[in-house]
Amino acid sequence: MSDFEAPDNSLYAVPKWWDGEFKKCKKNDIYEWYTGSDDPDFIEMLCKSIPSLDSHILHLGCGISRIQETLFDHGYKNITNCDVSPSCIQLMSESDTRGMKWEIVNLLEKFPYDDSSFDFELDKATLDALITEKADKWTLDEEALEISEKYFSEIHRVLKPGGVFVQITFGQPHFRKRLFERDIYNWTVDVITIEPKKSFHFFMYICKKNQ
Repeated sequence: MSDFEAPDNSLYAVPKWWDGEFKKCKKNDIYEWYTGSDDPDFIEMLCKSIPSLDSHILHLGCGISRIQETLFDHGYKNITNCDVSPSCIQLMSESDTRGMKWEIVNLLEKFPYDDSSFDFELDKATLDALITEKADKWTLDEEALEISEKYFSEIHRVLKPGGVFVQITFGQPHFRKRLFERDIYNWTVDVITIEPKKSFHFFMYICKKNQ
């Protein structure tokens, strides 16, 4: 299994690098960024942010996380998982026993979904990976800002009114929250600091799209 540690941070934005790493993975391998299904407090917070059990959920950059399996087992049956890596999607779809959707999607491009398609969207470290080379804890460069704005615009577009987007990230509120609160986005933003026992603290941004 891959440890997903790139020798150069620029590789985190390269689809071929991810595909090569996922080719090293086997059916039952699991890799969770920041936190996962073994953190019941996090799962409880996540479930509370999902509008309803019949919500249509989009898991952005799913990788070989098993968070979607936990959500499914909590009663959320309408889950679409997407990732840029064909190897990842093949591996996960072949091991899926729950009947979820698995799709190859480049999240740096326009999402292949209609407007207002989902009630809930989850990003757990996905944008962080895409802009790792272009950001530090204090600021983002112009390219990172452009990537972030395009990404959030697509998330906002495919989110239903009343829907919720959650991002799990190391991104500090003093600059990340400004990206969420731009006038072009019709949503309200809350942020929760999460301090797990086994890792550094991170942030959960909860963006609810206004009706």
